[in-house]
Amino acid sequence: MKSTILVLGDEQKMYDLSRFMRKNKINLALFYNREDFITELKYNDYNICLISETIIKSDLLDLINLIHAFNPAITILINYLELNDYNDIEVQHGYEKNIFLIKKDDYHKIKEIYINSYEEAKNHMVSNQSIQYYVEYNNQHLIINNNIINLTLDEQLLIELFITNKDMIYSCDELAQLLLDKYNTNVSSKAIYKRLSRLRLKIGINLIITVYGLGYQWNSKY
Repeated sequence: MKSTILVLGDEQKMYDLSRFMRKNKINLALFYNREDFITELKYNDYNICLISETIIKSDLLDLINLIHAFNPAITILINYLELNDYNDIEVQHGYEKNIFLIKKDDYHKIKEIYINSYEEAKNHMVSNQSIQYYVEYNNQHLIINNNIINLTLDEQLLIELFITNKDMIYSCDELAQLLLDKYNTNVSSKAIYKRLSRLRLKIGINLIITVYGLGYQWNSKY
């Protein structure tokens, strides 16, 4: 779980929010288009996200459903201009799905919800860290809680790199170079990105996480 607020909004309107959150030592992962926002959400385990008022109402309802499809437990903050435009969203989805309407520029409310949400998530995490995994190198299998996942050779090599260097953060360029140097496997950075995306979908849990702006790392929880 990432201790970061995932944000979808307008670049020009995010400056004040970013400044406030940096001052309060809260990290933001900022995205300015829906496609990149959804891709980040799909492959990373966020506990809370913020959607700015720049998203029109008809698209917002679809976006909320899509967010919940990837992460049913995520807390969604909707930063609104006019409350009447969004009242029916609360009626349709309700607080049981952790949707909160936040008035524009009410950064202290965002901070309050973030702290409460993150503390609850940490408590939940402590009681759910029961994942066991190991790699059968001869058979190219990753076994997670007795479930066998078949791996390609490249996928197995990538997992080996991450497992043996759990504290390291790797870019796609660095992973491509390591595969070449250590295993004499020539793969482009673009191909590495595709392989990692496919591998993470296969695994189904966040063993490999994105470190925003830097690269990929083995999840320290495991």
